[in-house]
Amino acid sequence: MPGTCVYEFHVIYHLIVPDLKSDLLLLAVNTLLKDLKDSNPTVRALALRTLCTVDHEAFFEHRLPCLLEGLKDSSAYVRRASSAAVLSISRIDVESLKEAGIVNKLYELIRDQDPIVVVNCVMSLEEILHAEGGIVLNKKIVAYLVQKVETFTTWGSVYMLKLLMKYQPKTEEETLDIMNVLDPFLENNCASLTVLSLEYFLQLIQTMPQLENEVVARCQNVFLNVLSSGNAEVEWCLMQFLHGNSHTNSFKNIFVEHFKSVICRQKDPVYLKIEKIKFVVTLVDKDNFTEILDELLMNSTSKDVDVSLCSIQMLKRLTLDWPDLSDVLLKAFIKLLKSDRSHVVSNTLQVLVSLPADVLTTLTHLGRQVCSLSRTLTDTRGQVAALYLAGCLQRIRPTGDHTNENIDDNAVDHTDDHADTHRKNHKDDHTGDYRHGHTDDLTEETVSVLEDYIERFRSLEPAVHTQLLHTSVQLFTARPATYQHLLGEVLHLCVQTQVPGEPTDTNVDPDQGGMAGTCGVVDTGDLAQQAAFYYSIMFDNTKSMKQIFM
Repeated sequence: MPGTCVYEFHVIYHLIVPDLKSDLLLLAVNTLLKDLKDSNPTVRALALRTLCTVDHEAFFEHRLPCLLEGLKDSSAYVRRASSAAVLSISRIDVESLKEAGIVNKLYELIRDQDPIVVVNCVMSLEEILHAEGGIVLNKKIVAYLVQKVETFTTWGSVYMLKLLMKYQPKTEEETLDIMNVLDPFLENNCASLTVLSLEYFLQLIQTMPQLENEVVARCQNVFLNVLSSGNAEVEWCLMQFLHGNSHTNSFKNIFVEHFKSVICRQKDPVYLKIEKIKFVVTLVDKDNFTEILDELLMNSTSKDVDVSLCSIQMLKRLTLDWPDLSDVLLKAFIKLLKSDRSHVVSNTLQVLVSLPADVLTTLTHLGRQVCSLSRTLTDTRGQVAALYLAGCLQRIRPTGDHTNENIDDNAVDHTDDHADTHRKNHKDDHTGDYRHGHTDDLTEETVSVLEDYIERFRSLEPAVHTQLLHTSVQLFTARPATYQHLLGEVLHLCVQTQVPGEPTDTNVDPDQGGMAGTCGVVDTGDLAQQAAFYYSIMFDNTKSMKQIFM
């Protein structure tokens, strides 16, 4: 019989929709109205669904009366169909539903014995009353729904827990009553229910923070089971919840002894590895510091660029969070700079530039190594970072005579004039005194790097052009006699170049320190204007250049 009914209503539906003939419509309506009184609840439910599905005015006048009858039906199956049909009609004609008194009927059916009917009614009320803030939850309704949650399907329980978060108990006693009933859900086999229950509990105990650790600890076994399940999507969702939650300290307490469960597995997809790396850093203490550091170093050399960059960024975070162990972490950066994988070196340089100035001052011994690496890099971000660091480490290192160089108007006036002369005479001579300043090995290396980039200027990306200009100006500001001729060449190239610019590297970490502004969209028009602007400042404000550029 049920199979015959499905076939019958399928034929009727597809018969009347294409033709829309009045005699067929009248016959269809009468047939459906007759079947709504059939003794078989399946027939009644199918007739009601068909009546509410067909979008034709001949059916409209019969919908609401039939829905009201369906909501009163003795069969739970029919009431389910009716409450679901209300949801469909609410998206078309909400006002008619309100005028017909269906809202009050749905409120009554919240106490229905069938859990699916309850969920359907609540969903329909949320939809119908959306403009008014949704269903009105009071103490009695919430108490009933809380007691009923365990009878719902998994999907229904998830929906109801989300709905219950709209309600905040008025007293501590009411709060504890709700928590006692829902407590088993903190250890539910369904991770979604556990997470939602935990979110609800954390919301309930805002005025009782002393319960936070105890509540979170109840979820420990579920979380550990998820992390060992091998289901990457569910693990990722859990990591997102744990890492993005404001109750990080409580999560740390339950995971710190089980931090190995958060360690990346080889088969984990990239997106999951990144989330695990971000979370495991929050679990660091003096006992597990070495093991987690080894894990970060291993992932820092990963063949995947994003995993490598994320791991190195977490090393930077440890450097800032654990200043007592900064020496160990800085040695890790030095080790990564010696990697044979170019993207690892590039990522390390990008992270180093975002370190605070007081940390960079401890890395001045890396100056020559950075200069050497800058010649081998091929990616734009790496080149920008290398140029920034080469200039920064040269400027901040302890020096003798270099700090006594002064900027005078004559040096600025002739900056551009020296460019042509230097291109002819200075390329192969790195042993001189660079016009007026004393030199050392690092200065020679830095000058050589700038000359190398100047030679390749037209083949470089616009972002590298901008950083080269910025570095040259800063070095000239610090040691004008040494870098005057190089700045003249760079200014000349920036103003005269006709290479069309294209957008490059717009997704840059906002923590990228001094080079952050140089990795955006840059074109040659902007570059020429920037070069002219820098020159005008140097020409008009010679005495205040260090305050502006350093």
